[in-house]
Amino acid sequence: MQKEELIKHLKSFLPSGYSFSVKNINNYLVYIRKKIFSTEVFIHPVFLKADKNNLSDIIGFITNNDKTELKNIKKRLSDFFNKNHEAKKTKINITFKNKNINTMFLNVLTELKLKFKGVDFSKVKITWGRFAKKRSHSIRFGSFDRKHNLVRLHPILDNSAVPDFFIYSVLYHEIAHFIIFSDNDKAKSHGANFNKLLKSIDPFFIQSKKWEKENKKLFFGNLSGF
Repeated sequence: MQKEELIKHLKSFLPSGYSFSVKNINNYLVYIRKKIFSTEVFIHPVFLKADKNNLSDIIGFITNNDKTELKNIKKRLSDFFNKNHEAKKTKINITFKNKNINTMFLNVLTELKLKFKGVDFSKVKITWGRFAKKRSHSIRFGSFDRKHNLVRLHPILDNSAVPDFFIYSVLYHEIAHFIIFSDNDKAKSHGANFNKLLKSIDPFFIQSKKWEKENKKLFFGNLSGF
């Protein structure tokens, strides 16, 4: 249905003090913002695919105060969302000028597969991240996206001045997250077990720490040539 049709239907069941927008607010399915004389309700765009039963649940969520019924409504709305929401495809970018991160990544996985035979490394992928619009005085060289099992490396590393061993250390660090979470979904990101694991798998750990400390100016100078 169209946005106007959805809003018209919801308004017909609620007092005049309610206003509606079809908009994703922080991934909430239904987001309610109460003001002194009015109430704004934001509906996730996925509900443009809704039928009258789903819309009745939205109305019930807004107006119902019964905890048990609200719990049932939330479950039905969540089930509808999971069934109908089309997640954005994660873009993978492994093109490079100086550093073939895909080859390095596969080298690390090949090594780790021999040590951790119970871990399914086929799930984890790699990509370059993006340059931040606003530069700060710190840089995250890598990150691990648990939702997509995706390792992202900062594109600042695609530079001939950055030694391969340092990039390998970043890879070991991020893949260590994957290993830890594969074993324990509630593990701490940088807990004692993680640090112990990282030091045991990264042969360049000390060397990379030393190099990073001695070459900070490389990353905070003129980055246009990267």
